[in-house]
Amino acid sequence: MRKTIMNNNSIILCVLALTALLAGIAFAQDGDAGQSGELLRSGIGARSYSMGRAYTVMPTGGDGIVWNPAGLGKLGRWELQLMHAQGYIDSRLEFVSFAIPIGKLGGFGLGFANEGVSAIDGRDEFNRPTEELSWGESVFILGWGRAFMQNKFYAGLTGKYVMQNLGDESAAGLGGFDVGIISKDIMFKYRVALVAQNLGASEINGDAYPMTIRAGLGYRALRSLYITADGEMVSGRGISPRIGAEYQLGWLSLRTGFDVMKPEFTFGLGLAIDNFTGRIAGTYPRLDYAGAALGPIGMNYAKISLTVMGEEMMKLEDVEGDPCAQLSSIEPHMTKRGYTGAKANLIYGGCRFKAEVLDAPLSAEPKLGDVFTFFHEAYYGKYGSDWPITIVTDSLASTIFSQRTHYMYAETRMAKGFDDETKTLVEDLISAGGNSTQYDIRLLFDLARVQEELGETEEAISAYKSIGGRGGDDPEKVLALYRGALLIRDSDRPGAKANLEKLVNNYGYGFWDESGNRLSYPMFPKYKDNSVADDATILLADLIFSSAGGDQDEIRRALGLYLDVLIFYPDMEISIRKEAAEKAAICYDELGDGANASIMRERAGTM
Repeated sequence: MRKTIMNNNSIILCVLALTALLAGIAFAQDGDAGQSGELLRSGIGARSYSMGRAYTVMPTGGDGIVWNPAGLGKLGRWELQLMHAQGYIDSRLEFVSFAIPIGKLGGFGLGFANEGVSAIDGRDEFNRPTEELSWGESVFILGWGRAFMQNKFYAGLTGKYVMQNLGDESAAGLGGFDVGIISKDIMFKYRVALVAQNLGASEINGDAYPMTIRAGLGYRALRSLYITADGEMVSGRGISPRIGAEYQLGWLSLRTGFDVMKPEFTFGLGLAIDNFTGRIAGTYPRLDYAGAALGPIGMNYAKISLTVMGEEMMKLEDVEGDPCAQLSSIEPHMTKRGYTGAKANLIYGGCRFKAEVLDAPLSAEPKLGDVFTFFHEAYYGKYGSDWPITIVTDSLASTIFSQRTHYMYAETRMAKGFDDETKTLVEDLISAGGNSTQYDIRLLFDLARVQEELGETEEAISAYKSIGGRGGDDPEKVLALYRGALLIRDSDRPGAKANLEKLVNNYGYGFWDESGNRLSYPMFPKYKDNSVADDATILLADLIFSSAGGDQDEIRRALGLYLDVLIFYPDMEISIRKEAAEKAAICYDELGDGANASIMRERAGTM
């Protein structure tokens, strides 16, 4: 666990270091200001502002009407947001929005933003004091977004109506339309987005909201850390790069960001109030705060947002079809407590497990350590240290936890390292049991692997022997025969030979059955050709040759096995095939066949 914490801290430090680097670059650049539309670009919503306004990929609710209307397509429940910001010279910024999903039609949002300054000293054309003036700008926003192509991406549209006033003078007009898209999560880590804003804006007081193009990239560096980057191009300006990050600690979110062109460093907090109070009048409130330091000037805005959300309109049980294709509908449930949160994390973790293992190329190395946190959250995070008892005795929990989820939890932890904590976890998972037993043998194999790595050799040998003696042709049995032979090859050579002969003679297809169905699993030794029979063959040949004692028949038998490796396993690692050729040459020498010995050595030299 110490290693995990160190890795997490390293990534966070890298993010902060990148922020500092960009800050140094940015102070040498000139910013742009003064164009129409700054009201909406200044940072509506404390969450978006605290992430440096690098927010194009982030909207999932009402904030989508400002940042990217495609986010309205990800709405899972109604949402009311209120924001207040106090700025310079008594200026203030207010925002209110309401968004709601309406079935397959998608999500709809309505918002109102107002920025203004009162008590401005008036002056006539001779610079003589007149009555005080006020300035203000208001924007009404209406938006819509929905998912397309079975949640492969989200798209949306907003329209804006702008009103401006200075003293007794006022003007109004169309603020333009925004069109945006957000991709689904790619490889469970990446997300891209693009939005074009203020299309078709009309002139108001001789000025129109400028056309703006913004592209965004999101990256889930850790289960709890999300990093964003934006590039914004406003008509008449250069490209403004921004970065942001959000780190979730359960009920608390820590955020930071940097806007390069201003330059401006931002920071903020998010608090899930319902984690302390539970639902308030049937709602789930969240409070967000954001502050900033603007270049060398000092403190800029401090913004506070209150978001009140209703119940999820799509329950977890309403998700139909392949859940891995609908993770956006599952994600909102992952932070919930108890059964619902545990089930959502198990589904998400299972989809990640499947993508890393079963759907990945055979040559890929599964990154199961990244998946561990989802299962850990489902077990320990939702049920505490008493989870081994609770998931069995709780009638709801027992319906979602089984040996299948157990082995995923065990093997994602094994991917992070073999230690006493791993062993205890696997033992607890075995004792907890579940509503299916088809993966019992897999958990037993996992425990044997942990024992082997921890140096508990006798226990591992006993477990491998038990698994290898079972009926059937499970992959666990094949591997147990091989791992057991490796451990006893010096202490019990006849027993090791028996294991290997059984494997080579009966399970030569490795992790594929005779019908071509895949049987391999991630935490087992993962070979490029997806087979353990080749390794078993060369190990058996070594044992036979080393104990032949000049017996010609035994030498010929060993030679035949070395040649089998060269003939039947062309995809085996070159170093092992070269070793097989060299040892075959030695066998030929022992048999007095120098010509073939030379051929084998020449073959080994060309590998």
